[in-house]
Amino acid sequence: MHYSSMKKIYLIFITLVLITIGITIFAFSILSSKQVAIFRDLIQNQENKSVKLLENTSINLESNITTLLKADSVSQIFAPPIKNVDPLKPFELFYSKYQKLISGISIIDNNKHVFNLLYKEKTDRYITDLFTAHFQKNLVKAETLEIENEQYQLSFPVINNGEIIYNVILVINFSGFLDLTFQNYKIEGFSWQWALTDSGKIIYSNYNSKVLNYGDLNTKNVSKNEIKFIKHKFVTENGQKIALTGISQITLAKKNLFLAFSVDSRQILKPTRIYFYIFLILIIISTLIVFYFLHVVIAEEIKNSAKSTEAEINLLKIFDSIPIGVMILTHENTISYINRFASELLFGKDETNVVGRNITDMIIPQHFKDKGKPESAYDTTHFYVFEKDGIEITVYKKGIPFRLNNQDLLIEAFIDVSPIEKARKLEAAANLAKSDFLAKMSHEIRTPMNGIVGMADALIQQNLTIEQKEMAEIIKKSSDLLLTIINDVLDFSKVEAGKMMLEEIPFKISDEINLVRELFKPLAEHKKIKIITNISPNVPDHIIGDPFRLRQVTTNLMSNATKFTTKGEVLINVELLESYSGHLTLQFSVEDTGIGIPSDKLDTIFSSYTQAEGSITRKYGGTGLGTTISKQLVELMGGEITVESPSSISTSPEAPGSKFSFTIEAYSNEKIDKNIDFSGITEYTDINALIVSTSDNESESVFSYFENFGITYEKYEYDALSSELFINKLLIEKDKFQIVIITDSLNFDGFRIAKQLYDKKILNDHLCILISSNDITGNYIRSRRLDIDCYLIKPYESSEVFDLVQNNFTSIKADAKLPAKLSQIRKNISILVAEDNLINQKVAKTIFKNIGYEIEIASNGVEAVDFTLASPYDIIFMDMMMPEKDGVQATKELRLRGYKGPIIAMTANASKEGKNKAISFGMDGYITKPTKMESIKKVLIKYFSEPV
Repeated sequence: MHYSSMKKIYLIFITLVLITIGITIFAFSILSSKQVAIFRDLIQNQENKSVKLLENTSINLESNITTLLKADSVSQIFAPPIKNVDPLKPFELFYSKYQKLISGISIIDNNKHVFNLLYKEKTDRYITDLFTAHFQKNLVKAETLEIENEQYQLSFPVINNGEIIYNVILVINFSGFLDLTFQNYKIEGFSWQWALTDSGKIIYSNYNSKVLNYGDLNTKNVSKNEIKFIKHKFVTENGQKIALTGISQITLAKKNLFLAFSVDSRQILKPTRIYFYIFLILIIISTLIVFYFLHVVIAEEIKNSAKSTEAEINLLKIFDSIPIGVMILTHENTISYINRFASELLFGKDETNVVGRNITDMIIPQHFKDKGKPESAYDTTHFYVFEKDGIEITVYKKGIPFRLNNQDLLIEAFIDVSPIEKARKLEAAANLAKSDFLAKMSHEIRTPMNGIVGMADALIQQNLTIEQKEMAEIIKKSSDLLLTIINDVLDFSKVEAGKMMLEEIPFKISDEINLVRELFKPLAEHKKIKIITNISPNVPDHIIGDPFRLRQVTTNLMSNATKFTTKGEVLINVELLESYSGHLTLQFSVEDTGIGIPSDKLDTIFSSYTQAEGSITRKYGGTGLGTTISKQLVELMGGEITVESPSSISTSPEAPGSKFSFTIEAYSNEKIDKNIDFSGITEYTDINALIVSTSDNESESVFSYFENFGITYEKYEYDALSSELFINKLLIEKDKFQIVIITDSLNFDGFRIAKQLYDKKILNDHLCILISSNDITGNYIRSRRLDIDCYLIKPYESSEVFDLVQNNFTSIKADAKLPAKLSQIRKNISILVAEDNLINQKVAKTIFKNIGYEIEIASNGVEAVDFTLASPYDIIFMDMMMPEKDGVQATKELRLRGYKGPIIAMTANASKEGKNKAISFGMDGYITKPTKMESIKKVLIKYFSEPV
């Protein structure tokens, strides 16, 4: 080994030592930060407990003194004695309760009479003094905290018939009470507590020596409900000290105080500093030892340096034999070394002279395809994709820079991953084909199903004989069953593809459970089994979540329970597992007394296409996907699903039954408890509302609704620059308005205004409604967290506003003036339905005729545009997939030509992506096929309801 090599090794060693020391210093800084954080948490915990105790004492003091003043005890002090009545007893009880906070009680009246009550701790008795003063002291008119004779005196007026007749004065002993509170937290020589007034005066300190001043401790930016941490200097009789202090503001007996919990900064870092010095000494000792042995090893290595050349040759032979490409490049991308595998992989067997050539000139022109967008999903910085002998090759590369003999080099390793890339592309193509197939199948299957379901619905509405009606109902039930199976298959594929989206909307648990019970009630009655529902009393009925998916899971489990039960009962149970700040964990269970599930099949019951027994499909029917889809949906809702057999309600070994239990995460939508009392409002005209928006257009519909009800309202055009004026208006006129309505749109952030009101605790005094035309997922929960009572999405029905008023103003007289009808669908509506399928055209005509409307039919998108431009319709129902011009193209053209009426998409593609696509291209709504009468009615109510 040469001298230069030895020098390099020594330099590397020294560098490593320095790096180790640097890492040690860095670790010391991190440990120090963590140590400080631990003590910050300790201070914060202690201070929070103290603040809570002190504030509760202050609140209780004011509450108890108020109760005492309302009694006759004060007047009895100066009145003639009454037999068996001790007027001092209430004051002595009050004094004993707060004797650590107060050091005396005085009562004065308008006739110079003065009464004093003191407690002598040594004798354990009370001393009273009743005398007439030389001059009349002025009585205070309100609760006042003053300093007199260097004592804090808290005065309370006693008023009778509007005249102040007494003052009750409490002498407040802040220092004694704080000492009692803080004595559990002080650690001598380590931590201590103090209290300061607004002016910065120290009124209490339990530091072990006298504190002359608190140095640079700044209380200016300290507000209530927060703890500010400051590292500062302070001066004592023993010199200058440094402390870490957490300071917070409280109000105690009408006095604003700053509580400071301090820890000696030197004591915090003392253990860490000791460990640092010990570790540093160990590093120095270890370095000297390693340096000595390194010197010995290098000396020995010099003797063996002659053998290194042979080892290098053997190493290169190994590199040439391994099935991984290895190439060394200079900083100019010149090949310094390449093994045989890399040369053949990148350049072919014919290329032999590659060392010394530039890699960029060799690979890019000859092998790489010029691609504006890479076909591979891989990052080109880690992958080469090129053609070789007409075959696409994908090579994974990994480069590691290093320095050798004062030269910067790059060693690159190559692995041929072409088979993996080929398999990935085949899988991606298969998934794409599967998605396309399902999308087409959805349309192709739902189109004829639309005809079956729609015409069956229409047929049942006709005057049929009993036998004909039974046949029609069988068709309807069979089509519904077939539609359920289709939806199972499509839902399963949708969840597997990660395209299932959950809703966040308000609903009632009891409604969903009752709906499921009523759905299976006919089958249960036919099989003579009972359906029992039990919702625990502590379960909130109103929640925010996805009622459709909850209903789907419950329906799937109920379907199995009723299907596999021949006698006995089926029980649906709902329980509350956890509730925290509005977040709920609910458990639903469905158990039966049916055939049960063998124990060896329980682990596979949620697997795809798996049923407990192979004969079950033949005997009971179904896809076998119900439990699998249920498991997927439950997990999407943040829960888990389990199964057990036998069930807890089964008593027969022949029918052990099963029990399916699942949990979901939801958010409470129960009525918010507010400081409002509307019992005095008996007429709609007594209600006053404040409507906040940027313009009249934002709240025009609210105006008309309130005018119909006779509710008085005031418009407020909000300006962000004058938000303080708006807040002050609500604070000053708190009792004027019962309802505050805030609009929310794309250009007007109503939630930001609600947040300002929430922070100021203004919403606690008003019923708050937020009306949004810019709804996004999560708004319902967001509104609940801001104490908003009702979140409405435009357009909404007048009945929603009416129900809100009825539910909150319960004292309105039964014969109060009401609209005869809140709303009804307008009679004369011109409707166009764009539909290319003849069966669906017939279905649409029948459905609309049963509702009471005649429609026009357009057979494709071209006709839809032409008909509308010739005679604009009030509303258009547009099929998405039509020949010549589809629904999206027709909608875009109509919008460009100025048609502003609602356009509702009708399609068999029931995916979230389909809905988003329709809305993004100018459509206003979305209904899926098979089209049902209820869906059409909801759309017409939404756009054409009017007050009567």
